[in-house]
Amino acid sequence: MRRIKTIILFLAAIAVLAFSSCTSLSLELKAQNEGVPSWVYLPEKKNGRLSFVGSGTDADYYRASLKAFISIADQLASYLGAPLTDDQYRELTSLSTIRDYSLSIQDRASKENPDGTTTVYLLATGNESKLSAGQSSLVAERDNIILEIQKKADAAQTFYQTDRDIDAVKRYLDASALVVENGIDTVSASGFIDKACGKNSFR
Repeated sequence: MRRIKTIILFLAAIAVLAFSSCTSLSLELKAQNEGVPSWVYLPEKKNGRLSFVGSGTDADYYRASLKAFISIADQLASYLGAPLTDDQYRELTSLSTIRDYSLSIQDRASKENPDGTTTVYLLATGNESKLSAGQSSLVAERDNIILEIQKKADAAQTFYQTDRDIDAVKRYLDASALVVENGIDTVSASGFIDKACGKNSFR
């Protein structure tokens, strides 16, 4: 029985490797057919480095490049769990780097599309350890902000229940401001505003 299990695991491993090879080959061919570097679909994996491939399409090359930078910024925000700071965003778009994460643009490519637009691709790589540390730090900071938002909302509800409407409105507006300022997408800022205006205030 153990031998059969070993054989099954071995065959499964071979199947996974075969599938990965086929997928890689398919993406290589796709890149060749489109006339773009292979890293557009298969960014090289290096020890200690994380890769991000951004793309942007526009009739204007500059705007296409800007969209590609925005694409990378969005991917970084998704990985880190929070948007880039204004300084980091400016550094990325103007200097093609983010020093906090030892991130830089390693390569770029473009292709002309049949509709007259241009697609720009950017390959960025960053230090995995610094990105992971930034991720952990931002997640903790985000959790603290969400906790603070909840405290203000709870206080507002208590104020409403004790007929301290003005204090309640202030707390709900403070909570809404924290949501907007910190880009918290798991909490509704408009919901707090509705409550500040007396809608669904649980009085």
